Amino acid sequence: MFRSIGAFALSLVFLASCKEETPGEKMARMGLNYFSVKQYFYDQLRNYNGGPITIVKTTAADGKTDTVYTNSEQFDWSDIANLFAETDISDAENLGHYDFSQYEDREDRTENFYYQAKDDYLFTR
Repeated sequence: MFRSIGAFALSLVFLASCKEETPGEKMARMGLNYFSVKQYFYDQLRNYNGGPITIVKTTAADGKTDTVYTNSEQFDWSDIANLFAETDISDAENLGHYDFSQYEDREDRTENFYYQAKDDYLFTR
């Protein structure tokens, strides 16, 4: 009886120590993913839609920059939404490809999230 229990316990220890789980694998197992830039963009658009928001738009062409003040009703949101969508890393296939850190800035009362690509070939760095 004691041999059976000992063999069972030893096999559990062996199986548990076979492979260390990466942070990406742990997040996937827990059903988590990286921060969704697309979701954040659309949440902000929904929350502030129709509100009086002033936007500073800066464009560059032919080596010259131009800055103009506009508002949220006159802004071309489809171009901006596409830029955000292209940089989103929240798909599960991206887990483990970024180092993640965060910090709280108490002065301006924000929580900051920083993702750094582990490889230079990734589109979002």
